[in-house]
Amino acid sequence: MNITQENIENLTSLWKEVALATGNYIVSESIAIATVAKGQWPNRIWYQNNNDIPIKKISHWLQDNTVPLTYAYFNEGEYENNYDFSSFQLKSSQYGMSLLLDKKWDITSRVMFQKIEDDNSIAIWTTNFEKAFGYPILPEILQKMKDKLSFFNIVFEGQPVGTVALYITQTIAGIHCLGVVPEMRGKGFAREIMQFVLEIAQNKGATIAVLQASEMAKELYFSMGFQLDFMLHNFVRK
Repeated sequence: MNITQENIENLTSLWKEVALATGNYIVSESIAIATVAKGQWPNRIWYQNNNDIPIKKISHWLQDNTVPLTYAYFNEGEYENNYDFSSFQLKSSQYGMSLLLDKKWDITSRVMFQKIEDDNSIAIWTTNFEKAFGYPILPEILQKMKDKLSFFNIVFEGQPVGTVALYITQTIAGIHCLGVVPEMRGKGFAREIMQFVLEIAQNKGATIAVLQASEMAKELYFSMGFQLDFMLHNFVRK
């Protein structure tokens, strides 16, 4: 099993499913584009084969598309020397990580996990996601995707802590949208949330967990046993 490809497939499959349900998904000459008209996420463009990436064509899509796009470049190391990214602006970088699910977690949780079921829980989730990440996800996406993903609100003593979503493809558990609202950070909640989701994934038959970590979160995941598999660089037009 190529864990890097499984990780990338879990993420891009999620983008594709969201776009098919709530927006537009197209593939042209191995360039895939997943957009929603009114929101910011996913609105991604990526190349389905990292060999001979058509940088000029992707640049044209970034410049000309009516919906602002982010180009997702997947790489197992630093930027490829033979690609010229000078026409792009680096928006962010993420760490593609994986963990073999071969042990049980000793979970002593202080928080409550509430799976979204209705419009009210969806509204709470989207509000707390935006607080945690700084950009919104449309409620319509959760309404149409909640049968394919498990979305959870996390609460501590009646106060919102954050969000998380679990997306399983075959035996790969993708951990997405794990965020803690600013006022609850630094209290160990992220670790508790991750342990909870990993346990759910194992109970659903997943054998490997994958995620794409921010610079701020990567050390936590390293401490939990995750390994680094690749880098994801997110570019926008200049």
